[in-house]
Amino acid sequence: MKGKGRRRWMYVVIAFSVASGFLLAFLHPYFAIDRPVEARTLVVEGWMPHQGLAEAARIFLNDGYDRLLVTGTDRPFSRYLRNGDTLFAEPGRPLMHGLIMELAGLPSASWILRANGDTLGMAHAHPGVVRAGPFSRKEGAITRICLVVHDDEPKAGDPPVLFIRDLSSDGGSIAHWMRNVRIVHPDRREEGGWPTYAHEAAAVLEEAGVPRDRMVIVPAREGNGGRTWANAQAIAATARRFAITHYNVATLGVHARRTWMAYRHAAGPGNMVGVLSMDDPDCRSADWWLHPVGLSKVFREVIGSAREMVEDRTWKDADVGPPVQGYGDRPGPSGTTFIP
Repeated sequence: MKGKGRRRWMYVVIAFSVASGFLLAFLHPYFAIDRPVEARTLVVEGWMPHQGLAEAARIFLNDGYDRLLVTGTDRPFSRYLRNGDTLFAEPGRPLMHGLIMELAGLPSASWILRANGDTLGMAHAHPGVVRAGPFSRKEGAITRICLVVHDDEPKAGDPPVLFIRDLSSDGGSIAHWMRNVRIVHPDRREEGGWPTYAHEAAAVLEEAGVPRDRMVIVPAREGNGGRTWANAQAIAATARRFAITHYNVATLGVHARRTWMAYRHAAGPGNMVGVLSMDDPDCRSADWWLHPVGLSKVFREVIGSAREMVEDRTWKDADVGPPVQGYGDRPGPSGTTFIP
């Protein structure tokens, strides 16, 4: 009896090992798929890190695409500022109850906060993120914000010296309804405020060589369906207005299968949607299971893809306006063309 029991446990261990090996071998390639279609339009998910965007730019430039649509939902307000930088911003509505900043920086860095011409506060930065404020004007609401950064000990290479994590008021974060955000450098160069991941990605793609007149920025508004579904709806609505019926979507690593399902569902019948998986150094097929980040990403896709397959999504036309082809033809919050 004891021998039979040991053999039974041995079979269990063998079966578990085989199943584990199967999962390790096939999970990553199952999710990190490449399924391109014949298309002249490339869609880029703007939330990807810079190396993913750079790979998407190379694909666009080398594989015969005519047009690039870059999409993304609202991004956190977070900004890095260097010595001598000045950040300008306008809240989408007047701040009646003051402004709170969450920021950190090098101890040698100091900041001055002004609003509507009034100086509201100044201090040296703290290495850890701290809440400063609330800052209010003695008379009237805050409708224009100006933050000036100075480093008492300038560093070689001009690295960032101050990090702003968020701006808030009594009603919570105001990042999603800030407008006309821009950073002016000491040499008078300006950098856009990037209200969405689409705007930020467009700047990275242009730096990687994608001509701005071949890009269209397509911001999305995230709802209950999540970020991927919001992006898919925004792109589908834009594709219909441009009469685009074939396009490939560039996304990151193991997120590709879920992206493919969502974008095909949003595009509807009669449209061909492909997907391209950009390399993800944090989650590669050879060793993803050895790293917490890789494990987290893969199992998040297991759950997300299962939900995508069973969820009954009701089509709702995305909240986007008439598209304008040619990044830069119509100024947006950061001087870019976008679909509001």
